[in-house]
Amino acid sequence: MKDYLELKDTSNLIVTVDNAGSIGEKKDDQVKVSCELLSYYTVRNAVMENMSQNTTLKALVFTNFCGDENHHKLVSGINKVLEELEINIPYISSTETNFTMNQSAFSVTVIGEKLDKERPRYNNYAVVGYPLIGNELIDNPHQVITLKEFKQLVNNSNISKVVCIGSKGIYEKGKRIFDKSFTSDTIDLYKSAGPSTSVLIEYDNFNSLPKSLLNKITILN
Repeated sequence: MKDYLELKDTSNLIVTVDNAGSIGEKKDDQVKVSCELLSYYTVRNAVMENMSQNTTLKALVFTNFCGDENHHKLVSGINKVLEELEINIPYISSTETNFTMNQSAFSVTVIGEKLDKERPRYNNYAVVGYPLIGNELIDNPHQVITLKEFKQLVNNSNISKVVCIGSKGIYEKGKRIFDKSFTSDTIDLYKSAGPSTSVLIEYDNFNSLPKSLLNKITILN
């Protein structure tokens, strides 16, 4: 399944979506985190998927199954994403208030408009960040690619593609997007990267990559 939906007949809109379940503050949640952190990483992932298609973000919609009392925490997580990207876009939401859920659930849809510019293709590939999931994100925040770093990559003219890594891992994305069978002795190519804790890039040459990211870059063979 594709990571995004492109609506070419409606001003080249790009639609991306992400969700999380059994993660939050409820008693029966499998992963206990604040609702702010839940929304931050879920929205972050959908936003990154959208921006990786060379877009300008226009709006987002989120669905709250964490309880009306936690709505402000979800909004706080969303605002943190937008602040880190230094953008301001409108959003709306819907909250389930008729029934009480035993576990937390949250979903977000992001809408962006594709920019009319193409970049030349290159033949060098690397991973920026490390694949992490669940509590690993909490324990190893320094290994996660930040939104500021991601924005640097997307805006770098020497990088032709930025691909967010999800639950199926680096190898699957490389095979599906680039038709490449990548190998590496230093990073797990099959591990889930959860909410885009790492990205796969296609770039011109190593010297063109941001020097500030060198400790997070793994060259792929």
